[in-house]
Amino acid sequence: MNTGDTAWLLAATALVLLMTPGLALFYGGMVRTKRVLNMLMMSFVSIALVTVV
Repeated sequence: MNTGDTAWLLAATALVLLMTPGLALFYGGMVRTKRVLNMLMMSFVSIALVTVV
């Protein structure tokens, strides 16, 4: 295994995990007020699910 490839994979993974809360806030702004918490939780549950997988 190439160490450069491994470092790139870890850096890309970290960037995606940092991007997801911003995406959750973006999606939260697109739904009605009653559904904001549900949309935020769906985004954060997807982070947890992808981390486990």
